[in-house]
Amino acid sequence: MNLNEYDKLRSKKNKKDFEGRNKEMNRWIYLISYLGNIGSIFFASFYLYPALLKVLSVHLSNEFVYNLISITITVLVLAIFELLKRYTIKIFALEYYNNKKKFNSSIIGLLVITSTVVLISIYLALSGSVNLASTSNEKNVLVEKDISIQIDSAVKFADNEKLHYVIDNNRLREINNNLRVKLLETPTAYRVVRSEYQDNVDKNIGVINNNNELIKKIEDDLKLKIEKINNNLHLKKNVNADDDFWLIILFVVLTIVDELLIIAGIYFREYYENKLFELNHQKYEKFYQKRERYKALLAFVYNNGKAIPGDKVLSGIELKEVLIDKTNITGSNKLVDTFLSDMDRLNVFVTNGKRRHIAATYSDAIDIIENIDDAYYVIENMK
Repeated sequence: MNLNEYDKLRSKKNKKDFEGRNKEMNRWIYLISYLGNIGSIFFASFYLYPALLKVLSVHLSNEFVYNLISITITVLVLAIFELLKRYTIKIFALEYYNNKKKFNSSIIGLLVITSTVVLISIYLALSGSVNLASTSNEKNVLVEKDISIQIDSAVKFADNEKLHYVIDNNRLREINNNLRVKLLETPTAYRVVRSEYQDNVDKNIGVINNNNELIKKIEDDLKLKIEKINNNLHLKKNVNADDDFWLIILFVVLTIVDELLIIAGIYFREYYENKLFELNHQKYEKFYQKRERYKALLAFVYNNGKAIPGDKVLSGIELKEVLIDKTNITGSNKLVDTFLSDMDRLNVFVTNGKRRHIAATYSDAIDIIENIDDAYYVIENMK
């Protein structure tokens, strides 16, 4: 193994601390949480938008106007609500960790507020997702329209089939009526003629009865066909209802996952930052404490900015006496020595002979302290 290969392995190994393991996950989960907010707005809009549309359409006549107003209000209200949800979750998580994961009245109050906001958001999103998934009504309208067309077509076809027999029956009934008139007009003595008339009437009645049976068969077939069509209607409605059920389940699951992503993204960010702070607090806090003390000493030396470059700096003895007299800082003598040494090194002060003078303006000195290289502190900590 050469040095470059070892350097790669070393870098990879050093990333296995808490920050290295979770930095990317923290970034991605937090970004995904915003997608969750977009998803919540999308689902909830299918609940809020129809409600607004229903109300505004009563008071406004212009369809474009009340559609535009409904869309605008829906997006604005839901976006503001999602921002409020993020804020409440973040504040609760922050205070929870600041309170060392212990519950008190303040934390419980925040939990109640956060839970209320989250539950309202879940309700809106779930209601919207149910509306989005419930497509059976629209599908059933189309199915019923198609079924109606099929029934009308079947009825027309049956009527056309019956028409021949109905016309034939009407013709035969008219012939029979004429034959009966002739039969009545024919003397009884003309038995052969009367018999022929009666035979013709009977034959026609037979044909009419046969036609009626055929008509009845056509009507029975039509009833069976209509019944079958209606059964198909019920079957399709059941299929649509089943589709609705599974779509609703799917969108409900997506909605819940969506809300969990939001909560997880925000909560994990606070957990990650709190954990990093705990892990690095002891390591870096003394640096910040020292920086604040340096700034306080600069304020005293510069007389809160009144001193200018070229003015004399209080001697180390004078500064030590001031700290002993006005503060209870332990190790104040060492602090003063380190302070003066660092200010000389950073060109804030300059020594001319036996006297130390101010070399930088007060604002420049504060900037130097604020932006001092952390590497300096790390090296100092190695001593």
